[in-house]
This record gives sequence, C-alpha cells and structure tokens, in this order.
Amino acid sequence: MGGLTAALLRQPGRSHFKVTAVAYALAAICAIQEFTDKTVHLLLTKPCSRAYFVWASWAVGFTELLTVASLNLLIGWGVLTHYGVRAFSDQATRGVSPRMFVEAMVYACFAYTLTFAMTVVLRSGLKGLGARLGLIVGSVGLVETVHWRWNIDLPLPPQQIGHLPIALSESVWVVIALLFVCLAQVVVERAEV
Repeated sequence: MGGLTAALLRQPGRSHFKVTAVAYALAAICAIQEFTDKTVHLLLTKPCSRAYFVWASWAVGFTELLTVASLNLLIGWGVLTHYGVRAFSDQATRGVSPRMFVEAMVYACFAYTLTFAMTVVLRSGLKGLGARLGLIVGSVGLVETVHWRWNIDLPLPPQQIGHLPIALSESVWVVIALLFVCLAQVVVERAEV
C-alpha cells in the first residue's frame, strides 16, 4: 500500500490541485447540464449532429477552464512579482517555472476531458466523476504494480513519456485526452434517445 501512496504523491502537486479541481467540476457540469434539464432529447434529435452537441459542450467547458487557469496564472504571477520573486527566470529552480504551468494545464486538460467523456457516456455527473477517479486510482495501481513486479516505469499524465522531448510528450498526453472525447462522441452517436 505504501507504493500506491507514493505514486499518488508523485502526481501533480499543490500547484496542480486548484486547476484540476476546477477541471473536474466544469467537466461534470458542462457534460450533464442538458441531461438534468431533460433537453437532451431535443438536442440529440434536432438537425445538428450529435457530434456537434458533444464537441460544443466540451469546447465551452474547456474554454472556461483555460480562462480560470489563465487568470490564476496571471494573478499568481502578479503576486510573486509584487514580492520580488522572479517566477519565470532560470534561477527559479525551487519556485515557479514555466514547465510547472505547462504540466498543470496538460493534467487539467487530461482530467477535464476524461471526466467529461465519462460523464457523457454514463449520463450522470456523479457517476462520471466517480468513474474518472476510479480510473485514475486503478491506473496508478497498475503502474505501481508493473513497476514493483517487472521494474518498468510507465508514465502517468503529465509525466514525460520515455525520452521524448517535453513538448512532444505533453502533446501526446493532449492527443490521448482528445481521444476520450472522440470515444464519448461515438457512444452518444450510437445511443438511443
């Protein structure tokens, strides 16, 4: 059990927590709003496609997430600047670095997209959030088991994938996240109303 705790602690730290919590909430709200208002029948049967319904809901929530994260970054940067901390310098080894913000945004994107997809597929905000958290705990357990049993290190978002450059690694995580929305679109297109 110590390995699972250590793996969870290796996950993004406190700087990632606020943006990730917002990502969970926005994903559950944006994906389930139409289902709770009982307007999903109208939306899924009107002339626009079901894919439009899924991607428009995802885009609205993701735009809100980017806005909240950007404001958080700018306000934090302003506060650090006010107190004389050079946040984005080469000397920011222990403090704030641009890489931390990129990792936080990639993890938030991954968290938002996976939660959104699970909420759309399960048609319930709480079930989607629970399934997403279950998948994360299960994947951390799987990664730790593989590491313990075969001494193979598998990456978890937003960790760097192998020896790929950091930009390419983060791009791969974003593409994987978008595949979850594509999967949700396929499920919604095949679902009966």
